Amino acid sequence: MVVIWLATRKRLNLAFYIRPVGSVAWTSSITELNTIEIFPELFINLAIMAPGDKETFPAGRLLEYSIAETDADGNDDHASFAEIVIADGLSYPGFTLPTFYLQGKDQKLSAFYGSCRKPHDTRGGGRDAMAFGDDFIYNNPKVIGVRPAILCLGGDQIYADDVHSAVFDEIARIAKALEGSKAEVLPAGASIPNPGHRQDFMLKQAKFTSDAADNHLITFAEYVAMYGLVWNRTNWLPGPLDPAVQGFANSLPRVRRLLANTPTYMIYDDHDVTDDWNLCVSWSKQVNAFLVGRRIVTNALFAYWLFQGWGNDPDRYKKYLPAIVNMAANRLTKPDAVDSFFWALQGQEFHTPTYPFVYFLDTRTERGHRDGITAVDDGAPAYLKKVTSWATTVTRIKALQAKQSSDQPLVLVAPAPVFGFGTIDALQQTASAVLGPYTYDLEGWSANLKHLLLFLGLCTDQDVVLLSGDVHYGYTSTVKFSNFDDDFARAVARQFPMLTFPKKGDGANPTYQFLYASKYIQLTSSALMNYASSVLQQASKSGGEYSWFVNNKGEVNQGTYKNGELKIVLKPRTHQDPDPAPEVVKLEVYKPSCALFQKYNDAYNSPYVADHNLGYVLINKKKVEHSFLVGSGPTSRRTWDFANSIYWEGK
Repeated sequence: MVVIWLATRKRLNLAFYIRPVGSVAWTSSITELNTIEIFPELFINLAIMAPGDKETFPAGRLLEYSIAETDADGNDDHASFAEIVIADGLSYPGFTLPTFYLQGKDQKLSAFYGSCRKPHDTRGGGRDAMAFGDDFIYNNPKVIGVRPAILCLGGDQIYADDVHSAVFDEIARIAKALEGSKAEVLPAGASIPNPGHRQDFMLKQAKFTSDAADNHLITFAEYVAMYGLVWNRTNWLPGPLDPAVQGFANSLPRVRRLLANTPTYMIYDDHDVTDDWNLCVSWSKQVNAFLVGRRIVTNALFAYWLFQGWGNDPDRYKKYLPAIVNMAANRLTKPDAVDSFFWALQGQEFHTPTYPFVYFLDTRTERGHRDGITAVDDGAPAYLKKVTSWATTVTRIKALQAKQSSDQPLVLVAPAPVFGFGTIDALQQTASAVLGPYTYDLEGWSANLKHLLLFLGLCTDQDVVLLSGDVHYGYTSTVKFSNFDDDFARAVARQFPMLTFPKKGDGANPTYQFLYASKYIQLTSSALMNYASSVLQQASKSGGEYSWFVNNKGEVNQGTYKNGELKIVLKPRTHQDPDPAPEVVKLEVYKPSCALFQKYNDAYNSPYVADHNLGYVLINKKKVEHSFLVGSGPTSRRTWDFANSIYWEGK
């Protein structure tokens, strides 16, 4: 199945065609065209193409596609699309049409990934790193396996809260044109404040917690306009723009070509709605209780679904399409129905049809309580996924893995890094204890230790590749996680009866013996266009090896576990001896629950990358190769092999 997404200014009778590059005849296909009118002059089209009888879309070979307008007599006219391709530069050298390829089962997976595109960020370089991906394909347009098979976007494709005034001027112009005389009316008699004066309104009327909300998006038309601006330069006014956004706008023709030539998958993070969106259960409850806040979240989710979510897994949404078409037509007169639908549309996880598959985690819409299972404390830091959500995810992943060879790693897109820099995590938690959870986004995996351990326990003894972003810098890290037979491991096994654990403890009581270990390669590319503070840059310069243990009381200590020997730094002995050498401790004395050993900023991992960057990864069964694309080209190339333990062992 091939899915083509496009937005048009009017309803068109369209036909879609695919063929191998160099072929004259189009491959026979069955096309299901779904069109949703969201404004009188804006239509979202999704064409779902399946091969005809006795035919397939060939894998491992470049394909090209064309879009034709069909007249009343059934004749297809490809001329308009061909003119757009030429005028807007949508094809690569040597091709007259946009091209892509489907990865073959025995081919390595080549992928781009990244997140966080804020149009007015210039500190990490003047260009959007998505354009670096276009540059890469421009130089390798015909090389299957080097040219990426897919692009994975891990969140914050738009910034709804931190909007530059020059961007908002463009948004306001487009939104007004889209709405015409039918402007959106907010509930509870609330008036939409002028741009530049929305901070107080968002806090009091919507209960949003962003501290950069002067130009926060509010209406559905504003969210839609923002997507139009971040995908296509022609939606901006021609001519010079404010210097703060000129570099971003100038990159957009290349971004558009990248998207037109690369199968793309997207998951949301918070800024696609608002900063801190669903940071914890109490945030969601409070915003939902205020009609204005509820409506703005709905507008964001509807726009996300149209511009990002729908094409990820069209089959999942087939049963909803008649209702969504009706909601789009009656959005202004029956807004409550739209609110109810999108607030209930949770768990939008999906996977790519690749080898290995890439599974996108939804860590926003099904957050658990801080204490996980008992559902008492709804504050931060919350479980990024509640336990019942994990049960569904594990079941799906296991079914997918059963269809692929066992030598493929599990590849997950986690919008926020699972393993961060220890110094940065500590700074965040210390500051949040004073300033509250929203100022520095107290929602990372490490902030809630039980949730981190639950996730790592569910990964059992697998090899895992994590693709992440969110933090506004790039780095890589290798991690080994060891599981021991304790009460927590046994509780996880009881909660997830559908999961076969590689080994369980014997007897009625925990033995605290080593059970098994999982290995991780975390690849973090962030941001496509955003820049971390100088404080984070300084905090990230430490590196090497970092390890810790958790015992059955939940206490965390530094230590190592190797060849059956447990060495623990229980606590500093004196002020004069703050870092004593590890002591050998028997398992039954320390009663370990788990152990984590992490390497970053070392010989095997890429150091901190501050500039705008796009991740590039190749996966060939046990072997993984990675680099960052920056303004000067690929950098920080690293390779790993899950079959070689050197990347996960201490000195």
